[in-house]
Amino acid sequence: MRRCAAMDPQPEGKKQKPVISAEKALNWYYGNFLMSPNNALRDTEGYEDEMLKTVEELRKELRGARMTHKQFLDLMKEKGIHGKFYHYKRYETDCPLCRMCGIR
Repeated sequence: MRRCAAMDPQPEGKKQKPVISAEKALNWYYGNFLMSPNNALRDTEGYEDEMLKTVEELRKELRGARMTHKQFLDLMKEKGIHGKFYHYKRYETDCPLCRMCGIR
């Protein structure tokens, strides 16, 4: 039987991380990473088709699994999905108010 973070005893005073279904984690990842405005690859041609195909394959593979968000992100990085479909792009602005406040 595979162990999950929810089964491991937590040290005294540590808050236990929520364990969610893989389906919920996949939806969270899709919205917060893959379709994020900060994702530099989001507008490239063919990105969405390939990404949706990969997400559906993963959805079938993880059916019924439960894990924390961190475990899910580690799994995405381990499978190479995070590096393939997400590249952070910092938003650049020329706004004088942003420069005054220290926001680049």
